[in-house]
Amino acid sequence: MKEHLTRRWKKVLVAGAMTALVAGMGSTLPSAYAGGTIKADDDKWISLYWGDRSDRDQAVLSIRPMQTESGEEMGITTILGHKFDTTGVLGYSDGMRRAFPAWATIPSAKWLAMGRQWHLFFAWLFVLNGLIFTAYAFASRHATRDLAPTGKDLRGIGKSLSDHLLLRHPSGKEAKRYNVLQKLAYACILFGVARSTAYYQPTPVSDPVLALMRWIDELYLQYPFAGARMLRDLLRQEGHAIGRRRVATLMRRMGITAVYRTPCTTQRHPAHRIYPYSLRGLDIARPRHLPSNGSVNSWRHEAAIHGVHY
Repeated sequence: MKEHLTRRWKKVLVAGAMTALVAGMGSTLPSAYAGGTIKADDDKWISLYWGDRSDRDQAVLSIRPMQTESGEEMGITTILGHKFDTTGVLGYSDGMRRAFPAWATIPSAKWLAMGRQWHLFFAWLFVLNGLIFTAYAFASRHATRDLAPTGKDLRGIGKSLSDHLLLRHPSGKEAKRYNVLQKLAYACILFGVARSTAYYQPTPVSDPVLALMRWIDELYLQYPFAGARMLRDLLRQEGHAIGRRRVATLMRRMGITAVYRTPCTTQRHPAHRIYPYSLRGLDIARPRHLPSNGSVNSWRHEAAIHGVHY
């Protein structure tokens, strides 16, 4: 009986952890993270943080494998600093170090390419579902009749917010209709307005990234002709494990580019004067009709003007 209850509580904990992670992903994965971050170091370790920093020792929720002093593998789930042994379900299951068990993931194996295909498959399902709902809402006038907020609804946003905060829900016929907050939410869905844009806050740059950007700036001042590849090599010589794309991203963020000769270097500056072509329409009928300066014009120019008469 005790074993059965333990297994049951483990499943409840799995469901709760997955719900928390999904809820966190829905509210934190846009660039602002809305004050929280999710970090997946690999498929063995997942952490949920609150705030603008990701400190491993201060995660709100973490799932990780650990090894005891005797060498035994076990899964540990930490929630608000309280650790739970979830071996066999979270952190370590089926003899593998993985955050979630194989039966709870699609695909069950560690197959990144197939995982991306499943991700796109479900994304298209959501897209098709949204298109069908949008077409139905406009065809049946559900959008204009039930979802479009009226002026009276918009004037009552404050009251609706206070009612929700005080848990005062409508009753009777009012309960059968959409309130203004629901109407605005559906309008955002129909017109493709992301929910995160309402509370977007830029994520501050972490201290390690700032230090790396300062180092890139110092190298750029020494080697202004260095591109992402050369800067990557210089940084690796200093002990930084970094790739070319990361360097290129930071260079774009800093607004710096390598100084080198590029195409179209002879384009006219807007302040430079363009002199008219004085030979247009002129009939050259005799030798030496046009004087030329040999110190400026090449012999080809001379031949072009006088060669017919030589």
